[in-house]
Amino acid sequence: MNTFKNNLNLNYLLKINYFILKYKMIDLFGFSICFLILAISGIFIRRYNLLLLIICIELSLLALGLIFIFLAYYLDDIYGKIITLLILAIAAAESALALGLLLAYYRTRGYIYLEGFTNLKN
Repeated sequence: MNTFKNNLNLNYLLKINYFILKYKMIDLFGFSICFLILAISGIFIRRYNLLLLIICIELSLLALGLIFIFLAYYLDDIYGKIITLLILAIAAAESALALGLLLAYYRTRGYIYLEGFTNLKN
């Protein structure tokens, strides 16, 4: 009788923990959506400074990865996690390439504003 009562309490506690975890995940999903909107707005607002543009692109890719992780959790699917790994690999390659270009451009011009990129044809 005592073990049956302990199993009931354990099942009840697991249901409460699942309920709390579910609503914390929903709050974090909303946070990642806000994070994505903030990063995309940063791309449009700060489009003349190359360094801030790279940072905003990285933030948007990370927020997109978080969204895929949350969707994979709710749908109980592995594909969201695989896509997140691919997004992180693309973000790492993009940041390495962009920072290399940024460094080369800064050495030749002395500034990192995007207004000078139209003059690269000459």
